[in-house]
Amino acid sequence: MSEANIRPGDKVILVTQDIDELKLLLENHGGWFKQLPQIGDKVGRVLRYHDEDLKVQFNPEDFDLSGVRRPKKKDYNWVFPEYALKRVDITDSSSGNASARDTERQTTENSSPTNTTTAETESNIKCKICYERNFNIVFSPCGHTSCETCFQKLKEGCHICREKITRHINVFY
Repeated sequence: MSEANIRPGDKVILVTQDIDELKLLLENHGGWFKQLPQIGDKVGRVLRYHDEDLKVQFNPEDFDLSGVRRPKKKDYNWVFPEYALKRVDITDSSSGNASARDTERQTTENSSPTNTTTAETESNIKCKICYERNFNIVFSPCGHTSCETCFQKLKEGCHICREKITRHINVFY
């Protein structure tokens, strides 16, 4: 199960709309596609969760496909690292894949499952080095996280997998 308690069937949106950050987030997670910048404000549905990655389906009718040859498949599915997504509650059920900015929604921070305690939720967002501060840096290409203070002290690469950190992304939640 996802640390963010995102489950198959949940509605999600991306945590960033910045194209460069989106490209970094998708490095090693499904690749880049011309229509991906349009996903920034779209609501997708989680198909499955596997190994800290979420496969998300978007409706192709929500995209401007002018000048692009239509793919053979009927849907748009991408794999995202779980930290690239946040779960949303759709209050207008008339369109399951409506634009996030056009649909009144609220995040599910207040409606998390009852079996998840506050302590469990807080431990999921803590820096895995110091366990004092919340993480706010995501490493590329591995996708592991730390807080800014601990990131500044790293010299040997990622603290979990030891892979060389080529770039990092600041995340806010």
